[in-house]
Amino acid sequence: RPGDLVEAMQMVDLCIAERHNAPGLLDTAVELAQLATGVFGEDGQADPFAVLKLAEVYEAGFRGEEAYALYRGLVEGGQRTNAVAWARMAQLEARYRLFDLAEEHFLQAIGLNGANHFARLAYGRFLLDQGRGAEAVEHLLEAERREPRDSAGRALRVLTRSSLGHALLAAGEAARVDAGLARYVGPFLGENLLHRASSRSGGAGGTTWQPVTDGSSPPTTRRPSR
Repeated sequence: RPGDLVEAMQMVDLCIAERHNAPGLLDTAVELAQLATGVFGEDGQADPFAVLKLAEVYEAGFRGEEAYALYRGLVEGGQRTNAVAWARMAQLEARYRLFDLAEEHFLQAIGLNGANHFARLAYGRFLLDQGRGAEAVEHLLEAERREPRDSAGRALRVLTRSSLGHALLAAGEAARVDAGLARYVGPFLGENLLHRASSRSGGAGGTTWQPVTDGSSPPTTRRPSR
C-alpha cells in the first residue's frame, strides 16, 4: 500500500547498511524495492521514489549497469526534469570515471533545479574529488543553505557541512573552517572546549573540521525533492 512505502524504504535502508553482516539482505532489499515500484508504476514516471531506491540497492550490490538503466529510464521518460535523477546518474558515471559525462549531467541537474540540496551537494563533492576546491565551495555553500532541517535529514546535514569544511580547506580558506567550527560545534562544546579543539587542530592555519555526532545512525530514508 502507498501508506507503507516509507516504512518499506526504511527497511531497505537497513538491509543496505547491514548487508555485510548477513547474507541475503540485499536480495530482501531488492524484493522490497521492486514491490514498492509496483505500487507507483514500475517505470517510476508518476513517482520516482521507489525506482531511485531500487537503483540505490543495485549500486550497493555492484549491479551498476542495472542501476544506470533505471536512471536512464527516468531521465529519458517522465522524469526528465527531475534534478535528483540526473544527479544520481551523474554520481554513478563519476564512479566509473566517466568524468566529462558526469559533469554534463550534474550541470543538467543544477540547471533544472539549482535550489535542490542533493544536486548541489553531489556536484560539490564531485568537484572536490576533482581537486577543484574553490568551485566546490560555491556549490556546497548553496547546499548548506538548502540542507534539510528535520530530524530525518541529520545525516545529510553532517555530510553537507563536513564536505564544505574539506572544500574550504582545499580552497585555502581555513579561517572560514574555524568559523564553521564555532557556528556548529561551539554551542555544544562551550567556549573553553571549542578553543582547545581549535588549538589542537592548529587554529586557522591548520584546522581539520569534522562535525560532532553522537555516534548514532540516523535514518537515511527521505523522499527526494525534484
